[in-house]
Amino acid sequence: MLKKVEGFRDGLDQAVSGDKQVLSRVFAANSCERICRLRLVLDTVQLETYRRDPRWMDLRKMCASVEAVLKELGTFKQWQPPDDNEHSSMLRRVMVRELQMRQGYAADEEADANPLQGDTVLLPPPVATQHPVLASSDILSGIGAAVAAGAVAAVPVASMQSPPPLPPPVETPVPTLEGDIGNATNNDCEGEDAAAEGDADAEDEEVTNPNSALASALDKNPPGGSTHPGSILEGWVWKRSRFLKRWRRRWLVLLPRGLMSFKRRNDPVATETVTPGTVLRVYNADSEVLQTRCFAVALPRRTHYMVCDDESQKQAWMREITRTLSR
Repeated sequence: MLKKVEGFRDGLDQAVSGDKQVLSRVFAANSCERICRLRLVLDTVQLETYRRDPRWMDLRKMCASVEAVLKELGTFKQWQPPDDNEHSSMLRRVMVRELQMRQGYAADEEADANPLQGDTVLLPPPVATQHPVLASSDILSGIGAAVAAGAVAAVPVASMQSPPPLPPPVETPVPTLEGDIGNATNNDCEGEDAAAEGDADAEDEEVTNPNSALASALDKNPPGGSTHPGSILEGWVWKRSRFLKRWRRRWLVLLPRGLMSFKRRNDPVATETVTPGTVLRVYNADSEVLQTRCFAVALPRRTHYMVCDDESQKQAWMREITRTLSR
């Protein structure tokens, strides 16, 4: 099931990373039916063990990113399923979501996207046996049809009556994961920490236009020498976040064992790591992001964009990353 979720997540990621007008033409059609169907499925499918799985959370983030682009372009509309037999499954989902909202624990994209925010997270109890419409077995047909064809297969339900009231939410403490940030990366960096990309904390320094300020200018007392023994290149860059497309200042370090980015110079744990052999190509990306001094590192499932302080730095990063990490 999660393999399918991963595929849909990657498809939406490509859509968000591409032309916004094309995305709008695809998802704004018929009052945004496709994306609203997907949102409805994500909000009402009940997962237990895998509710915090990064693939599931990433899919929710990508859905939110598509909605954000449509709202930015002024083409977002809230689709409502027609009151007929063909859309009975969707109507029941609407009813369940409204009931969850009244109970006080409707699916919250912000809570799901940022599991490190706050001390507690409200987790609804398992209800698959109470509400067949929420069964996790429906997720594959529901998400697939919502994204690919804009139609969700009907789900057999024991009755057409309203579902029974749900029990109150259960507060479950969320342990601090600070020590684990950066340890979830795999060969192509798909395991990037969700909090680092999905939620900029108070220590993140961001700019709307990375060409308007030098990343190194914010380094008040730069120490001499390298921060990582054996490094090939080190320096400040503006790096674009994966989902929100924000430009954040990162200390970039290229070592023979990989390319790593840090929030601060001497941080012990990287926010991301790209390992040798995973880089498809490194290229000039000025035209893609409409910024000068920008280069891109293309991996099998995503692309990293970095803006340097000057053109010579950009060329040096492109040359050394290609030589060290390229396939």
